[in-house]
Amino acid sequence: MESQFFYAILCLTLHSYLNKVRLLADDGLTGDHDAYQVLMKMLDGYDTRVRPNYTGKPTVVSLDYSILSFGHIEEADMVFPSDLFFRQRWNDYRLRHNMSRSLVLMTGTKNVPDIIWVPDTVFINSVDAKIHDVTVHNNKLDIEPNGNVFWGTRITVQGSCRLDLRSYPMDTQYCSTLVESYAYTDDHLQYKWHSHPGITLLDIEMPQFSLEGFQTREHIIPYTAGNYSVLNATFKIQRRVGNAILRIYVPTISIVCVSWVSLWIDKDSTSARTALCITTLLTISTIWGAINATFSGVSYIKAVDLFILVSFFFVFSTLVEYVIVLNVSARKKGIKRENSLASPRRDVPAKTTITDRSSKNYTFETSEIFMAKESGSHIHLRRKAACSTKEKERSTFSISKLQRPAISNIDKLARVALPLGYLMFNIYYWVTFLGSSKLKSFPR
Repeated sequence: MESQFFYAILCLTLHSYLNKVRLLADDGLTGDHDAYQVLMKMLDGYDTRVRPNYTGKPTVVSLDYSILSFGHIEEADMVFPSDLFFRQRWNDYRLRHNMSRSLVLMTGTKNVPDIIWVPDTVFINSVDAKIHDVTVHNNKLDIEPNGNVFWGTRITVQGSCRLDLRSYPMDTQYCSTLVESYAYTDDHLQYKWHSHPGITLLDIEMPQFSLEGFQTREHIIPYTAGNYSVLNATFKIQRRVGNAILRIYVPTISIVCVSWVSLWIDKDSTSARTALCITTLLTISTIWGAINATFSGVSYIKAVDLFILVSFFFVFSTLVEYVIVLNVSARKKGIKRENSLASPRRDVPAKTTITDRSSKNYTFETSEIFMAKESGSHIHLRRKAACSTKEKERSTFSISKLQRPAISNIDKLARVALPLGYLMFNIYYWVTFLGSSKLKSFPR
């Protein structure tokens, strides 16, 4: 009986131990130990400075990335910022293991190049770049049993972009990202897109631009050190003209129209017409200076410069037109004055010269004055009535002159010519630049 009792106790103890082992295996404690052993064995004698299969065929790196957002494109600095998930894949036979699943490693505060060999991929046209490290370095490293390595990270790249601002603000820009190895030529490292087209666009929204499309290519670029494999991604972005219409074109057109108000002001109101023209000229100059302050010192004329320059010319033409009106009016007044001085005056009394026998001249007054002296009171009354009549006519003429201001023929012509010319220029301007921006294609 005792032997059976001890046998039963031993069976229960063994069964309990086996259950604990099974529970530990289910919890992954033994799996963690196996993964640690595999990692230590895999990295034993591993050199991160030497690429896999160094003396054999070049290592092929397949690459793709997802774009989270595009930043604000700075016209003055000509940079093209982008935030993206960057992924690379290659095979390293030294990292093969016998686990049934991929080995996922967390780098923590370390970098992946500190653990295994990675391709020295760079954005060759970047001005600044960084890897996100909140709360740890944003890296995902997977190693498959056959040695395939997947490395994904989140980076922000500010790439340089040569902006062509000749058609600003109706311009279309082509900004590229160039990915290549910094040290390895195409004999050691070759890049290719993981899939076509190799780029995934997430919810892309830019305040001033709209993404019209993109194009990816694979090519070889020769340098002094040798030929390098390069992946090129070109993005076509078109500027949204709505902001410029509200900020530039509407105020400028309104100022030009305000300057034409002087054409309906009396030509004798010199201060009003001159002040209005000069004020509009200064306002356009201020707008022009504020626009060019946001750009770098480009050496060519932009479309907005052409528009403001022509608008400035039309406002200046209004001022020149008024100067011409003043000169023509002054000349007409001078001609009338000369004609009035050249004609004989009727109110000047005629004089008669009588020569006597002794050759002495005697001047006598005309018969009219003689009669006036004879009947002075009667003639005085008649002249007083005539003067009052002339004063009434002059007052009536001055009142009618105030009610009907003098309109120059040049003003009448300018009221039609200036608005019509400005309208024709606007039609030509918008048709030319809006049409040319839509016909551009990807550069080769």
